[in-house]
This record gives sequence, structure tokens and C-alpha cells, in this order.
Amino acid sequence: MDTALRPRWSALRDPLLVIALTPVIPQVLGSIFNIWYNLQVVDPLLRAAGLRDRFISTVIVWNAIAFPAAIAIWVRLVFSLRPVFRRLLRDEVIPTEELDAARRRLVNLPWSGAIISAVTWLLCIPYF
Repeated sequence: MDTALRPRWSALRDPLLVIALTPVIPQVLGSIFNIWYNLQVVDPLLRAAGLRDRFISTVIVWNAIAFPAAIAIWVRLVFSLRPVFRRLLRDEVIPTEELDAARRRLVNLPWSGAIISAVTWLLCIPYF
């Protein structure tokens, strides 16, 4: 890659890290809102003590397992592009098929992220 095109700003030295962490922020905000909503709206509706305890433990377990798993899948998907990206930075020749596959994954990252998020959020419906 041309040295003039190489990023100088520190956050852009690892753009894949920025891409991997960017969707985590709305997911965390969504989880915070979801937990707040459940505690403010749903919890008062649960009159039986056993039902309330089960609901709270379900919220804790879901947020401790499902969302970290979704984040891990997303981060792994993004960082699977790292070897090709580094080879491009070193001006190495990459076989066309490998480069095309990496480009397709990169172009489809938003869709992949949306699918991972949708599955994680929608699976909580039957779980709860």
C-alpha cells in the first residue's frame, strides 16, 4: 500500500478493531435499555416471588451468555479479514479467489452484523 495512504491517526492503525467494536456500543446500550425496561415495566407485573426471581435470573443468564457469544461471533468474523488485510498492507500478491472471498465478506459485514444482532435479540423472545 502506498505510504501516503497508510493511516497516521492511532485509532486507524487497526481499522478492523474499530469495525469490530463499533456495533458493540449500540448492543450494550440496547441491553441497558432492555434491562431497565424489564425492571421498570415487567418486574412490577410479576406478583409471585418465585416468578420474579425466575425472571431476574433469566435476564442475568441471557445477558451473560447470549450477548457475549454474539459479540464473539462478530469479532471473529471481522478479524477473519485480518490476514488478507495485513498481506495487502505489505503489498503481497494475493490469489484472486482469496481476495474476492475477503471482499465479499467485507461487503457483507453489515448484513452479517444485522443477522447476528437480530438472531440474538429475537431469540430472547421464546427464551423469556
